[in-house]
Formats: sequence, structure tokens, C-alpha cells
Amino acid sequence: NRGTRAGKITRSYNLGAPGTPIVLTSSNILEVLTRVRGVMAEQNVDLDNEDTYLIVPPSIEVLLMNSDLKAAYFSGLGQTTYTNGRIPNKMAGLNFYKSNRAPLVYDATVGGWCYILSFGTKRATAFVSLLDFMRRVDNDANTWQYFLQARAAFDFFVLYGNLTGYLYVKVF
Repeated sequence: NRGTRAGKITRSYNLGAPGTPIVLTSSNILEVLTRVRGVMAEQNVDLDNEDTYLIVPPSIEVLLMNSDLKAAYFSGLGQTTYTNGRIPNKMAGLNFYKSNRAPLVYDATVGGWCYILSFGTKRATAFVSLLDFMRRVDNDANTWQYFLQARAAFDFFVLYGNLTGYLYVKVF
């Protein structure tokens, strides 16, 4: 679910690749989102009823606000995105999560910075968190306070790689 020939069945969706990123603009961003929807649909993901995600940097939000979504009748919102400063949380069946930590890499072939935008369904991944060896420390002679000490461990793993993917984009 990546590259210039994404899609399990048709292999006809261009999601960008190093050296050939998708140049995102306010005029093509909605069409690119429908490509992601098509790739996920070919993996038999029910985008209307399943918990899906797309991680985007704030610059993508700016493109969305300047796209056709600025018209209230198109976005389904009561006001335009210019008026309320909001974009829908879910578009093309994907829940949007904004993060300044979306991977940004320099692509020497195109001479610019490109984002790697992860998408998928939450059931494809597993997260674990463990809090172990807790103890109460209350022998500080200088205060009446007490402290808790513990060891925390966490990790994640991709269970179904076919239900995840990424867009390789250059924001213009």
C-alpha cells in the first residue's frame, strides 16, 4: 500500500515514492485522499464503519482549508472553513490526526523536503504498556510528601501490514 502502483487488485493508485513524490496542492488534495480510500477499499477495509487514520502535519490542514472544503455546502459544515477555522475530522473515510512529528525527509532527486504520511486501520497495529515494580517512597525526612517509583515499558507492533500504508508527498 505504497508507491506508484498501490492497490491490491488494480495496482493503479499513485501514492508517491522517493524520487517521484505527489506534489500536494489545494486543488488536488481531495483527489489524493480518495486514492487512499481506494487502496484501503481494495484491502476490504470498511472505511465507513472501521476506525481508520491518516497522520498529517499542520501544512496539510492549510491545504485542506484552501481546497474546495472552504465552501460550506461542500464540506457539510454549517460554516465555511474560513469562518470557523476547522476542517472535518473525518474525510474520505479516514480520521485525521495532526502531528508535527510526521516524518520529513529531504529528497535530493526533487531538491526538496517530502513528508511520509502514514495511514491505515487501527486493528492493524498493537500497542502495549506495562507499569511494573511500583513502590511508595515516604521516608523523606524534610517533607510530609510521598513519592511513587515505578518502571514503565511500552512497545508497538504492526500485526497486519496490508492494512497500513503511506503517502509520499511534497507540499507546495
